[in-house]
Amino acid sequence: MLSFRSLISLLPLVGVALAQSSSYTDSGITFQGITESVHGVTYGFVLPPAGSTGSLATEFIGEIIAPIANKWVGIALGGQMADNLLLVAWPNANSIVFSPRYTTGYVQPTVYAGPTITTLQSSVNATAWKWIYRCQNCTSWQGGSLDTTGSPVVAWVISNEAVDTPSNAASNFNEHDDFGFWGEIFSSANSPNYSSYLGSSSSTTTSKSSTTTSKSSTTTSSKSTSTTTTSSKSTTTTTSTKTTSTTTSSTKTSTTTSSGATQTKYGQCGGNGYTGPTTCAPPATCSAVSPPYYYQCL
Repeated sequence: MLSFRSLISLLPLVGVALAQSSSYTDSGITFQGITESVHGVTYGFVLPPAGSTGSLATEFIGEIIAPIANKWVGIALGGQMADNLLLVAWPNANSIVFSPRYTTGYVQPTVYAGPTITTLQSSVNATAWKWIYRCQNCTSWQGGSLDTTGSPVVAWVISNEAVDTPSNAASNFNEHDDFGFWGEIFSSANSPNYSSYLGSSSSTTTSKSSTTTSKSSTTTSSKSTSTTTTSSKSTTTTTSTKTTSTTTSSTKTSTTTSSGATQTKYGQCGGNGYTGPTTCAPPATCSAVSPPYYYQCL
């Protein structure tokens, strides 16, 4: 179980000892972030130009660079586990698997509908893995928001134990091995080059249940259940027997599913607030993963 419970009591004590982010450049992108000294993991952010409006004002580009010993890495944008947007990522073969997570208590966080996360660049080798991503609709969430004009506290966690099913973006995982905080100076993270950073490479976006593919990019809806990383030309296809229409606002996702629709294997099939398909495509059955919050086709 991913748990930030100890972070809550320690947060007021970090005081002036809290590490502060600074500017660095990687892969042609100038980030505002840190490299924490204990595990050598780098965390970075880039924001759109100051004064951006509309959907552009609700997104950022992020980066994680981790030594291979770190089997999964998590970020709590609000500095603690409960009622905050959590981003979790790990390597699987030559790809990076990732998902946004959320929980209201100290239980296994489940996949959170709302954010759309796109891989811009990724790599996995014998010594380290790297993930550069675009996180849309990621500056506000149920119960909180990200202060993109100040220097909020962000929390990190790492684990030396792999997730239960590395190929599955909705996989469960055990509690982290270590954690820490830093002060992310978002007021210094705006970049006039933001748009050019987005167009620098091919991309893959996770989705809830439907995917449309093209020659070099994938366009999807908002909830993460699976992941594929593309390095040049590739096509990813997810077959669905019915059509699902998803409309995403800044904080809530409304899903209307046509009559008789079934959920694919590893897809969500129930839980608090869930309104999608509740019948699984055979031979999968709808199983309780973290009741009453999350049920999954297994």
